[in-house]
Amino acid sequence: MRLDSGARAQMFLRRLPSYDISFAIEFMALAIVAWACASLFWAFVSPLGPIGRWHEQTVAGPPSSTAILASVDPFFRSVGNPAVEVATIDLTLFGVRQDRASGRGSAIIGLPDGSQASFMVGETVTAGVTLGSVDFDSVTLIHNGRRELLFLDQSSPAEAVGPPALAPPAETRPSELAPATNTVSAAQ
Repeated sequence: MRLDSGARAQMFLRRLPSYDISFAIEFMALAIVAWACASLFWAFVSPLGPIGRWHEQTVAGPPSSTAILASVDPFFRSVGNPAVEVATIDLTLFGVRQDRASGRGSAIIGLPDGSQASFMVGETVTAGVTLGSVDFDSVTLIHNGRRELLFLDQSSPAEAVGPPALAPPAETRPSELAPATNTVSAAQ
């Protein structure tokens, strides 16, 4: 059994346009352009942040190098920090290796018996003395709970090191020398 939709319905369906794939692509492109225009409009209309007084948010980070240099007095170091004093222990600082990334480091320290050893931050140097921290020209020692500074010895200038002296050439007689030969090679 077949249903007849009628002549009027057939005529109505023939008047509708036929759609193909190009129509769908055009429709999608128009939808994307409309969405972009709506987003642009919303960006101009909406406020930038919460309504009220705006304040800048600061992030706490490491201080700049100028701030560090401004906070250090190279001539009177103990004036700003009275808890640190110059070490009175019979130790000599020969070299430092500072690790700014981790805050650790090591130092070569001369002991009272004349020997030298390398110590990491936190190691015991002698009885009652621990290496606390390493700076670029000094170390902080913790001596029986007190913080003391031990500096590199910069009182005498560094030795000037030159090339090693050559021994004078041994005397040779001309007859012992090999005869000189003049050979010219023609390389073309």
